[in-house]
Amino acid sequence: MTGYIIVAASAAVALLVAALAVQGKRHAREIERVRREGEEDARRTAEIIAEANGIKEKTGTGDHACDMHVMAGWMHERARGGK
Repeated sequence: MTGYIIVAASAAVALLVAALAVQGKRHAREIERVRREGEEDARRTAEIIAEANGIKEKTGTGDHACDMHVMAGWMHERARGGK
């Protein structure tokens, strides 16, 4: 009788260990996904900033209001999917 209890307890422990291993792998994949998304967001942000700086240099007419209007138009076009 004691042998059956030991076997059942061992099986339960083995199932718990397996479940924890699966959960650990799932958690590691989620962390990796979030890290990749963060890197992609940082890359996109850097591209947008570089493009904005290029636009700023192209529109440097000395008339601040005109420059802002042109830059806003270009950025609006980019936001709608144009380049």
